[in-house]
Amino acid sequence: MRMKLKILKQEGGFLELEIEGEGHTFCNALQDSLLKDEEVYLAGYAIPHPLEKKAILQVRMKEEKNPLQALVKAAERLKADAQAFMDAFQKAYDERKP
Repeated sequence: MRMKLKILKQEGGFLELEIEGEGHTFCNALQDSLLKDEEVYLAGYAIPHPLEKKAILQVRMKEEKNPLQALVKAAERLKADAQAFMDAFQKAYDERKP
């Protein structure tokens, strides 16, 4: 299943986004990445029903900053972290070979 995004609400420095096709694993990582941004005041998510793979993410910025830009930066950080993990894993695997 592919991830589907739907903006539920956006006003000022607030964004509410529905993420379909993802659960706690991805949303928790995204929340953590968002909270590393000093301009993010609040980032959190909820899974409305445990049988549905759907999450509601909320981002509130300090002042009137753009939450979509913060979301893009958070996704880029996640991508870089995943690549760093893959590189370290590949190196460890290669060193293990006889």
